[in-house]
Formats: sequence, C-alpha cells, structure tokens
Amino acid sequence: MKRRDIILFFLLSLAFSLGCNGSSPTQVEEGVELTIITDKNSYKPGETVKLTLRVVNTEEEKKIITLPTSCQYDFVVFRGGDEVFRLSRHQACLQVITQLILSPGEVMEFSYNWDQYDDSGVPVSPGEYEVRGEIPTSKPLLSGTKKIKIEGGEN
Repeated sequence: MKRRDIILFFLLSLAFSLGCNGSSPTQVEEGVELTIITDKNSYKPGETVKLTLRVVNTEEEKKIITLPTSCQYDFVVFRGGDEVFRLSRHQACLQVITQLILSPGEVMEFSYNWDQYDDSGVPVSPGEYEVRGEIPTSKPLLSGTKKIKIEGGEN
C-alpha cells in the first residue's frame, strides 16, 4: 500500500509539473536547457509582455553553439497554433557566423519586451497565446511554450 502511494504521489507530481495541457516552458536539446519566462501570466491589452529566454549548458563540457547570423535568439508568439509574431522579422541580422560559448552549468539570458503587435503592425486581440524562445542555429534549438492571456475576452 505504501509503495502504491509513493508511485501515485510521483505521478501526480509529474502531471502537476507539466501543467494541465501537458506543455512545459522548459526543453532540453543537445545538452542545452532552454526555458521561456514571462513576467506575468495575464496582461491588459497593450501592456508590455516581458519575455526572457534562459539558456543553460547542462553538460560537463564547454558547449559551443554556432549561429548562421549575428542574431543570437528569437521569440515567437502563437495563437491557436498560428504564428502571429516573430522577433527576427523585425531585426536586421548580419550574415556572419557567430558563436555562443557556454561553460558547464553556465546560464545566459536574452530578453525582449513585446508590445502586443503582430507581424503586420496590428495590435493582437484579447485571448490566449503561447510564447516560445529559440536559438536560431541551422536546426533551431527551441524552448517549450508558455501560455499567456491578453485580457478582455476570447476573440
């Protein structure tokens, strides 16, 4: 009986840590842990959404991440699975090979303040969105996604 309780506790803890929708803001790819962080879960229309991508080297050796441009990170916002905003569409990236070098356990953070405008320059409507951070390598390293809400209704 006691063993069953321990297993049940473990399974419930795991389910809780993943959230009700099964998504997690953290993902590990190629020895790099990527986590998307927001300053809040819910925002008023037009309020700045503070996005942070935390990157951690989980390996015991130095990690070198090679990038095809000078842009070292990207943020993407989705609504209903459709991409509504991608930071890199609004930045000039030099076509030069650059590198991120992370020592074992080293943490890097990249931040961006999203103004709730889509890629066309139109304010997004109230509702639920998902945000993700990326390191734009030739095969991008992706964080998990995090849900946020723009208050004011469900359009």
